[in-house]
Amino acid sequence: MFYLPTYEEALEITQKCEAFYVTYTKVDDFEVAMFDYRLASYNDFKIHNGFELRGLTFINNNGVWTRHLGLHKFFNVNQVEDWQESILKNYEISSVRNKEDGSMIMTPVFPNDKIIAKTKMSFISSQAIAAQKIIDENVNYQTLIKHLNNNLNIEPIFEYVSPHNQIVLQYENSQLVLLQARYKDSGEYVDIYTLNSFSSMFKVPMAAHLHRDKNLEELLVMKEVLTDIEGFVVTFNNGIMAKVKTTWYMQRHGLLSEDNIKENVLIRTILGLSNEDGTKNAEIDDILGALSLESEKRIFIVNTMEKINNYFNHNSNVIRNYIMNVYVTNNEFKTNKKSFYEKIQNDIKSEVFDDEIGKLILFLVKVSIYELETEIENSLKKHIAKKTFRLNQAKEFLLKI
Repeated sequence: MFYLPTYEEALEITQKCEAFYVTYTKVDDFEVAMFDYRLASYNDFKIHNGFELRGLTFINNNGVWTRHLGLHKFFNVNQVEDWQESILKNYEISSVRNKEDGSMIMTPVFPNDKIIAKTKMSFISSQAIAAQKIIDENVNYQTLIKHLNNNLNIEPIFEYVSPHNQIVLQYENSQLVLLQARYKDSGEYVDIYTLNSFSSMFKVPMAAHLHRDKNLEELLVMKEVLTDIEGFVVTFNNGIMAKVKTTWYMQRHGLLSEDNIKENVLIRTILGLSNEDGTKNAEIDDILGALSLESEKRIFIVNTMEKINNYFNHNSNVIRNYIMNVYVTNNEFKTNKKSFYEKIQNDIKSEVFDDEIGKLILFLVKVSIYELETEIENSLKKHIAKKTFRLNQAKEFLLKI
């Protein structure tokens, strides 16, 4: 069922679709490639079979790229056409687990036998460092991770939850909970009974599981009344997985607000940005999951998403490639900033990009290569948010792109 791309195949996906990208870093003298997506539509995932490019990691050991799996990309019930309730209700449920409100943690075992924790795209984020500390201080985690990897060819996936990593739900203590585990060769997920036995055997906490005897329709009724829980992840016997968010959680995110449809608010939501006062908008995935496929509101949101996604992905790619291919590989430009500035001005005149993108490039050449993708994302999102801050600005921006 799962298409697990090789390093070369994953790289090819990034070359075919601007929504996907790869970043490189060095960890313990090993070259590491990490794949992810920017603002990707469902069609981007489906057409390019990019469902695994969500933190998919490769470690280079003497020219051989070894693959390490995270959670594959899946969707909310009713978010996209193939995840509609009318389709999913025909599948038999194998397990239902709490959707933890934290950060996914992968724990690749390096060729030197070291376990080094990472989030989707970082070994040095605060969450990765906190998870590493928990692993280093608890031999149970070390034994579990190495036993699964070395003896069973299974890679565990954890969730870091903490009062210091709070999104909406309240956690009293920092914990690294066993979320899932996957067979490395097939990508199949370990069943709930085996996962539970791993948790018990190695005394490692596991994400709570719920009501395995419920069908999807009953779970969708439950989501209306449950509180203090983000929702749950449903796994069906055919391997399909789907997210169900509780109404309580969606209300806490302001998902049901009519302001979500205003262009300036909608653009910030699509970009995953907080409001100016620091409050967080609903996630765009959750909004789409709450709307029918035929609704005018959904069609408007999807059309707006397509415009913003294309603008963001294309310009991210232009900036990254320009810096890597023109600046990083050309010593003359690194030592002679005037020549580089003149090249940017000439490329603006030739309409390679506009003046504002040129200014972003000049700012971003100062950034470390290992932080470049993150900084491009942050800078470009701020750039779009500034240009669309007011409602009339947002409407004009959408007409131009």
